Amino acid sequence: MDKDKMLDYFNDREATLFRDELGSNARYHELLQKKLEAEDAHRKMVGEAAWKQYLQLDEICNELESVRYQAMYLAGAADFEKLFRQS
Repeated sequence: MDKDKMLDYFNDREATLFRDELGSNARYHELLQKKLEAEDAHRKMVGEAAWKQYLQLDEICNELESVRYQAMYLAGAADFEKLFRQS
């Protein structure tokens, strides 16, 4: 498996992959709404400097998630390749 090629494919399709998979997922939208409400409440409680620091932390967390998604995608592709070879 060409990992670079698979990562390029994943990165090109990442937005549509999540939109297609999560677009109609009620649980996802429920959790997202809760997150947004909690962030709004937090922003109102803390000062501007603390809010900016939180946004920086959130961005790092998003980057970590992206790396995890890529690793899971590559693992799934490798598993598929193994299963395909066994068939």
